[in-house]
Amino acid sequence: MWTFRRRRRAAPSGTLRIGEPSADRADYAVYTVSEGRFPDTYAALWATATEAERDEGLLRRWARLVPVRDPKYGVADLAVELDGMRACYLRPPHLGRMATRIEEENVEALEVPALVERGPAGATVTLRIADGG
Repeated sequence: MWTFRRRRRAAPSGTLRIGEPSADRADYAVYTVSEGRFPDTYAALWATATEAERDEGLLRRWARLVPVRDPKYGVADLAVELDGMRACYLRPPHLGRMATRIEEENVEALEVPALVERGPAGATVTLRIADGG
């Protein structure tokens, strides 16, 4: 019997930056979930915010989309990190699109522009994802 060997794919490396920040809040149309699970992240973000950012109640940052891998399913979730701290998670359909992009590009993570808005119920994080879909 023939012994076939699969070529091992190189380990993912690097980060791919997608898109550019925008001054228009309407451009940040991709909502995330579970912001309430990470209050320490938002406390740290607001502590490092400039006075103008605090007054406006808005932070513009680069968000890092980090895959949460499952041996059976591949990328099962995408965690959103702000300033190196987990802040929330991406929702479908962008979850699937960005997970596919990470696999295709063979990168460790993606970076996209993020808008963090302070509200009475806590933070809301929206992303600007230009994925063509």
